[in-house]
Amino acid sequence: MPFPELTLTFPEGGIILPGTPTETPTPTAAAGDASESSWSPLGGVLLVVILVLIWVLLGTSFYFAFRRVS
Repeated sequence: MPFPELTLTFPEGGIILPGTPTETPTPTAAAGDASESSWSPLGGVLLVVILVLIWVLLGTSFYFAFRRVS
């Protein structure tokens, strides 16, 4: 028994879903908000220093842990 033939036909304009999409309003920052939310150079440097200190502490702890094992 042969398989039935299947043909797909799509509408010309595409599929139209019911309802219309609603646009969400994008918040606009006031003049004073932009300076408060941006990073200062000192804050960026402080973040890098903290990350380097954590990296150094983890590195030394792994070094001494592996040194004790061997």
